[in-house]
Amino acid sequence: MELRAVDALPARLRAVPVVLLVGLLEDARSRTAALELLARHRCALPALARRAAADGLADAALASLAATVWTLALEGARRLAAEAGGGYLDPEHLALAEEFLERLTLRRRCPADDLRAALAAGPAAALAWATEPARPDMSVRFQMHPDHSTARSGAGAVDAATLRTDLARDLAAVRQRLDRLTEPLTDEVMHRQHDRIMSPLVWDVGHVGNFEELWLLRQVDDRRAHNPDLDSVYNPFENPRWVRAGLPILPRAEAAAYLAEVRAEALHVLRRVSFDPQRPLVADGYVYRMIVQHEAQHQETMLQTLDLRGSSDLTAKPYTPAAWRRLPTLARPVDDVERVVIPGGPFRMGTHDRTAAYDNERPSHVVEVPTFAIDRFPVTARRFGAFVAAGGYERPELWSEAGRAWLRESGERAPQGWVPDGMGGYLVRRFGHLEALDPREPVQHISFFEAEAFARWEGGRLPSEEEWEKAAVHDPASGRSRTYPWGEQAPDRQRANLDHAGWGPAPVGSFPAGASAYGVEQLLGDVYEWTSSPFTGYPGYSSFPYPEYSEVFFGDDYRVLRGASWATSGWVSRASFRNWDYPRRRQIFAGVRLAWDVA
Repeated sequence: MELRAVDALPARLRAVPVVLLVGLLEDARSRTAALELLARHRCALPALARRAAADGLADAALASLAATVWTLALEGARRLAAEAGGGYLDPEHLALAEEFLERLTLRRRCPADDLRAALAAGPAAALAWATEPARPDMSVRFQMHPDHSTARSGAGAVDAATLRTDLARDLAAVRQRLDRLTEPLTDEVMHRQHDRIMSPLVWDVGHVGNFEELWLLRQVDDRRAHNPDLDSVYNPFENPRWVRAGLPILPRAEAAAYLAEVRAEALHVLRRVSFDPQRPLVADGYVYRMIVQHEAQHQETMLQTLDLRGSSDLTAKPYTPAAWRRLPTLARPVDDVERVVIPGGPFRMGTHDRTAAYDNERPSHVVEVPTFAIDRFPVTARRFGAFVAAGGYERPELWSEAGRAWLRESGERAPQGWVPDGMGGYLVRRFGHLEALDPREPVQHISFFEAEAFARWEGGRLPSEEEWEKAAVHDPASGRSRTYPWGEQAPDRQRANLDHAGWGPAPVGSFPAGASAYGVEQLLGDVYEWTSSPFTGYPGYSSFPYPEYSEVFFGDDYRVLRGASWATSGWVSRASFRNWDYPRRRQIFAGVRLAWDVA
């Protein structure tokens, strides 16, 4: 039916249905996902077809289904086009199909709507619309082709020399941060296991080196292992955190020497590596960005360890750098319970990026989200303090069964680090430093269970991942999704509290320049935010470059956190990034933002 409709399209658009049908029929992953989706709507398809004839994509259910199916088709077409040898699908045809989806399908429009608009302008405009020719280089090439899952790459976006320079710079910068983080610490602090849920800090350091060796030397350059025994010591899946102190970990000095040796070899390989677009691991320097992000993420984990140590061990020497608080001094006054209504409709979630994004952020896909309301700001310490003062921890009806079990086991009655001030309020202990608790700052160090109970107390709920991301990235004016809430510019200190700069959350209202298109603020930086969603793969998910980063954690045991914290690196901070942890955990720099249904 779609092919029979080709003749009804202007010549410039005739490539679009062919590209989409090729992607849908010839790419096995897209075909399977689409069939599974359509099977769920099988009984409704005849009625949808009748409604399509009458209303087109103005019908919300049909628009959502069409957007999802054709997005799967476009993803399949991209995979086919990226195969070795090229020439199967013209890049301009792919670009035309993507533009068609973004400009029309995702905005509930079809070519007939354009024709009606042209007719309204007069017969001459309608005739010009219908007869505009295709460009000479836009003829459709079509042939049957086997399916492969070769990664799409943006090779050629920058020259190899510039890319090598940029990657070497980032590798050096992230290592300098690691050195600054560990420099004030004694060997005893580095080697001690401060809590059973966290590794000894020196294990994290050795693991960073071993992970870099595995990928930048052995995987990229096929080199032999420096010491095969280290693979077992630093394998996080063989060794849960609570046993790592008993492993033959490299002592601090040896770990530092190991990191330096691996890095020197990795830079030597970088100087001559080919960023082969047909080799997804190295295309566009992906594996090097993965290593930078991995090291940065472990630095955040190490800061969690140091903060947990400072909160639980009152004899511990405070961590000196955390006293250097650098936060906005004049946050504008705001209403910390203000809500924003996000209109219902489809939006594009996730990303197609293959230069830095992790596998669980892909593929980009269309999601239909009903109208909802969401906090403009993260929940503040003032709001959460009211919950504590009202006896929220002693009210079992606010807590899930699992949450009540956690309460009984843990005995907690306030967020991690909160210390009664003797006058009915609280101070906060951060990294061993006892200081006043600013009621304007986002609450941090709460578990999923605490976030969930607070939401019930306030009459709200936790947002789903889909709701959070729509509020963060969707631009209703363009119909597109942004990389960051504020647009495409990389994070800076005017837009977000990141990169260890503040050593704690900033007061709400501090970063109006970081607002999303809907006006929701502080979505990146300050605190990660719990969602109601379990950690699962997106439709069409494919593990890359190894299943242990994401896939082994999929399931109902974990809940997803979105955004980023003040301790998150700018290399990692993007609106599509997904964090996850057990619902009982609260060592993460995590808070919450509430959502509400809107009738």
